[in-house]
Amino acid sequence: MLATGHVECWGYGKEGELGNGSDTEIQDTPVEVEGLSNATHVTQGVKHACALLSHGEVDCWGENDKGQLGNGTMVGSDTPVEVEGL
Repeated sequence: MLATGHVECWGYGKEGELGNGSDTEIQDTPVEVEGLSNATHVTQGVKHACALLSHGEVDCWGENDKGQLGNGTMVGSDTPVEVEGL
C-alpha cells in the first residue's frame, strides 16, 4: 500500500491476484490495483488479497474457489469486489 492509499501488487497473477484486470502469470514489477485509492490496510492470502478502505468497506480480488472474496459467489475476480454484509 502506498501513502496515497493506492495499492500495488506483483508476483503470480494467473488467478487475478494482481487486481489490475489481467491474468498475467508472473509480474516482476509492481502494478496498480484497479479502483483503489483510499486503502488503509492490505492483507493477502495464498491467491487473493483484501484491502480495508478509509470509509470502512473491504474489497478483495483473486481466487475465490472457497468464497475467499466474501461477495457471495465462488467466482474469482481480477479486480477488487466489495465484501458483502460488513
